[in-house]
Amino acid sequence: MSILFYSSVAIPIIESARKYNCRIMLVKDGGVYLMVNTHNKMSIGYAKNCNPDIDPDYFDYSSRHLGGSDFFESFDPHDKIFDWVINYQLNLQISRKGKKILLSAVRGESYELSESA
Repeated sequence: MSILFYSSVAIPIIESARKYNCRIMLVKDGGVYLMVNTHNKMSIGYAKNCNPDIDPDYFDYSSRHLGGSDFFESFDPHDKIFDWVINYQLNLQISRKGKKILLSAVRGESYELSESA
């Protein structure tokens, strides 16, 4: 199972992380979101169905797809998967297998192009 960040949400986070030379954080706590913390501000983008402000079932949805425990992972914004998201305007799909987080660049909501651990 997986969750999805639309390209319109993921790309500004990736570009901000690259601009300010910061890591991209994937956070699952009160929702599921990508975050970059620059020197001046924090930018956050929520996954589809995982924003607690607008998705009443965000907790059940995120727990079903990523497990019930809170976690965070950080990623290098220069990873090739992020190039694909930007260059081809693809969505970012996140899945979890055990303790391993998998990132995929996808068209729509399921067509998988690649994975990165």
